[in-house]
Amino acid sequence: MSEIKEENLHKELDLIQAVITRMAQNAFYVKGWSITLVAVVLALGDDDLLSTAERPYLLGLTLVVWLAFWYLDAYFLRLERMYRKLYEYVIANKDDPKRLRYNLDVKPYVADTPTEWQIMLSISLRVFYGMPALLLVGLFIYATR
Repeated sequence: MSEIKEENLHKELDLIQAVITRMAQNAFYVKGWSITLVAVVLALGDDDLLSTAERPYLLGLTLVVWLAFWYLDAYFLRLERMYRKLYEYVIANKDDPKRLRYNLDVKPYVADTPTEWQIMLSISLRVFYGMPALLLVGLFIYATR
């Protein structure tokens, strides 16, 4: 492989790796914001700032937002997985003259990657988001009694 071709391959792989890193960073931010949200709600719910009648609404809204964060995290994780498949494809087909260079389209990997809903139920996300979701549901039931 010529030096120019190898340099172009490295640039292409760096570009894909940058996208993978960005998706991982987005997932990290989603996790951070979700934990912050639950901490704030639990802190507010324990205070006398909210009336007893307002607490179920706050907990219900928090649960909905928590589920949205859960879905977003799965979305970013799915995109990251698709870009990893693209990365592997580029390495495996680096010498193929028919391969489009610098193509970041991951549509060919949609069918090979689990859906967001399947990823949401993976063990890592199920534990991270499921336990606080159960806590919020329990608190919601307790607040509505």
